[in-house]
Amino acid sequence: MRRKLRAEKYVMRGSRLVVLLSIVAITQLATYGQQPVKLERIMTTQNTPETATRTPKEMLATAKSIHILSYSNYAPSQAIIAALQKSENFQALDIVITEAPKNADLIFEIDRAPFTTRYAFTVKDRQTSIIVASGHVTSLFGTVPGKVTSSLVKQIKAARSNQPKP
Repeated sequence: MRRKLRAEKYVMRGSRLVVLLSIVAITQLATYGQQPVKLERIMTTQNTPETATRTPKEMLATAKSIHILSYSNYAPSQAIIAALQKSENFQALDIVITEAPKNADLIFEIDRAPFTTRYAFTVKDRQTSIIVASGHVTSLFGTVPGKVTSSLVKQIKAARSNQPKP
């Protein structure tokens, strides 16, 4: 009789554990697709008359600093920063990379779609949160930073080539 009671006691504990693990698993699945708090919620947006009249291409062409923000563990911010610093084409643009988002003219954000090798990125003007450039790359085995760098450089060069010379 005692053995039967002990067995039932352990079965009850086991079923409680299964229920608890199920609740944790459901909670994890429910929050899996949610993004971390985006940078635009943290920063204040300033719409001054001079920024309100500028086009997105002008904002991209006149930028002097950029902040890199990655939401993917497969393409961390440090890897993208390293690729940008190694790129001679990026260095020729005279854009500095800053760790402080409030000191940047542009905010570069990248994320990976779940269960894919597709990485989408956007470049926003910090003051207005207007998207001035965007794109995506498909990559395996750590080639994302290089591909993103070349795509970003092409878009900035295209914006600057359309700008009138002072």
